[in-house]
Amino acid sequence: MERSTASKPSIPDSHGKSAIRIDVRRWMESDASRSTKLHISEPREVACFSRGADRKVQYGDRRELKRYREPALNSNLGDKLDCFVPKADEMANVDTIVEALEHDGYNRMEEIDVVTFRNNLNKIGGTPYNKRNDWEIDCAMVGNTVFLDIRKIDEDKPNPYAFRFMYYGYRFEAICTGAEEELVNANSEFCSVARLRLGNHRIIMSAEIDCTTGDPKNVDNPVRSYLELKTMREVRSDKELGNMYRHRFPKYWIQSYLAGVRHIALGLRSDDGELLAVKRLETHRLHREAREFFNERRMRGCWEPFACLNFIDFVLDNIRRACGRQPGSTLRLRYNAKTDIIEGDFLRDDESHIGARMASRYTP
Repeated sequence: MERSTASKPSIPDSHGKSAIRIDVRRWMESDASRSTKLHISEPREVACFSRGADRKVQYGDRRELKRYREPALNSNLGDKLDCFVPKADEMANVDTIVEALEHDGYNRMEEIDVVTFRNNLNKIGGTPYNKRNDWEIDCAMVGNTVFLDIRKIDEDKPNPYAFRFMYYGYRFEAICTGAEEELVNANSEFCSVARLRLGNHRIIMSAEIDCTTGDPKNVDNPVRSYLELKTMREVRSDKELGNMYRHRFPKYWIQSYLAGVRHIALGLRSDDGELLAVKRLETHRLHREAREFFNERRMRGCWEPFACLNFIDFVLDNIRRACGRQPGSTLRLRYNAKTDIIEGDFLRDDESHIGARMASRYTP
């Protein structure tokens, strides 16, 4: 699969085949997709950082973590759109996570199998039910640890309508955190860095957090008080309700579940951006609600949480096995939604690649 975003040609293995090739459809038909034996631990925060509107990072800093408050209904989510500062179009390098760990004195990297942003695991975990969006991830093994970089591709750029809807989400965050009088700048963010275990994989994962309902300093594990904020158009028909359960809920679930976020505040809006209602969702009940909806109507097509988690476990196994054959080299993983195939090949040497960067800064 050709990509305009690839900076260097890739190298197949010595047999002329891709280093990784996964047929997602075939995997979904296997017993592995239906297994309910996979263990996943509760994420535990081990570091954090804040990124300001100027994109500068403050490690160990919570200044960008906002407190939640009930928003005023009938607010206009399109207000001040012409002053919106979208997030800078830049690659999210895993170096930031490593630096956050170093700042907070985390010295147990020999016990970690994977270091990544949540976004990468969202993409992998959602793949069994993703028939629309391609994705790419860069991977490299240094020592016994695999590091994953986020890759942005052309499909990630929103059209004018999607841009407005994206702004509605940021504006909803602003009015839920007492910043309704401020102009929205998407570059500021708070990120939690947590440790979790999924199957045999010990993972360090960084996740952007929308807000909190408590004081993280007064709880044993801050992730338990974090809250995800979402917006969507008011549901007006049974068909729209089905689409919500089939397409939105699995995305909401995997994003919140992986980060240990227990609750979601869902802002329901009108076509012109008026906030009509806020519904509180419990992460662990999202699949149950969807399942009940489809069962009552004798409909098929409900997503399964264990299929998402099992697939993450399976793909990480493949990444670690492939990267272990060429330590320090960068493997670019690509998913083609049309073919339902994941392929990965090693890139030619380049100092900007994740493998070279991690090898130069991290010595196990």
